[in-house]
Amino acid sequence: MNNNTHTPHRGQLEWSGGAYKYIALGLSVLDIGGGRAAAELVDQKAMAAAEFKHLVIIKFKEGVVVDDIIKGMEKLVSQIPLIKSLEWGQDSEGHEMLTQGFTHAFTLTFSSKEDYGAYEAHPDHLEYAAVFSASIEKCVVLNFPTIPLKQPAPAT
Repeated sequence: MNNNTHTPHRGQLEWSGGAYKYIALGLSVLDIGGGRAAAELVDQKAMAAAEFKHLVIIKFKEGVVVDDIIKGMEKLVSQIPLIKSLEWGQDSEGHEMLTQGFTHAFTLTFSSKEDYGAYEAHPDHLEYAAVFSASIEKCVVLNFPTIPLKQPAPAT
């Protein structure tokens, strides 16, 4: 009989239930095996303190003026203080097979899931969402608490 107990540590792969899991900040954040990906909560405090991200990956309709979309997003961010940051980018290196036609990504950061929920119901967001949605050919949206694996270096 094996009475060895094992506590996984940060930055460690652990075999569990037929799959490998990557341990980071007390969270099992990646389940590698059986074609599954899971965020299995181990540390409630870490998750509660996490920022919340709203990631939108877009393929715009033909003829859409992306600069107008960006200006609208900048206006939206200035109107809703719950938004901590807005980042966006346009694909410049991807192969069509991998990008599947998606060309742009937008990430909004919130202090909490609750702030994101309030943003979703905000009248300015609802108004802009109608304009934004009309410009989209297809999109993928992910909403998630962040799990930092490496903190940015302090500014010098």
